Amino acid sequence: MRILRNPVNWAAFVALAIAVLCLLTNSHPAGVRSAAVMTARFSGLLFAIALAAHAPRLAWLHARRVGLTFAFVAAHGVHFATVLGLALADSESDFHNLKPATFLSFAVGFSMVGCLALTTRGLSRPARITHGILFYATWALFTLAFFSGRRALASAAMAAMMVVVMGARIGLALWHAPREQAAGA
Repeated sequence: MRILRNPVNWAAFVALAIAVLCLLTNSHPAGVRSAAVMTARFSGLLFAIALAAHAPRLAWLHARRVGLTFAFVAAHGVHFATVLGLALADSESDFHNLKPATFLSFAVGFSMVGCLALTTRGLSRPARITHGILFYATWALFTLAFFSGRRALASAAMAAMMVVVMGARIGLALWHAPREQAAGA
């Protein structure tokens, strides 16, 4: 299918498929909770790939960093939709009762992902700086979310993946910097 050649369409399609499968294979509130968790993990995986793509040493991936970042944004949009579904469908959910802290976390997350999308192309220096700050803040929030209060092995694996990818990203940037300086000398 030609439409799935675009990474954004592919990411949205896969995230929707994950959500639908979770809804079809679980009972009503459990399916919505499962969809929210699984779409968050898929979105986190795409974010880790987009983070790795920002490393200049990975030329093939680096050339696709904008598309991969938009793919993450699309997948996270599906995750936000499942969280809204959870708020509507599950009266036990923190989102259903709209506690201030829960509403604030949703608003901040939605705003960050939106601003990340708006600054992805980074045509100006302030946009590139804002994008970088948002990217690292998003990484910190993902890592914290996967580490905090999760007992599932998959969440621990996602947290470890975030730490490893960030370490690799920093290592690749440091490895690249001396070569750039030597070439400029």
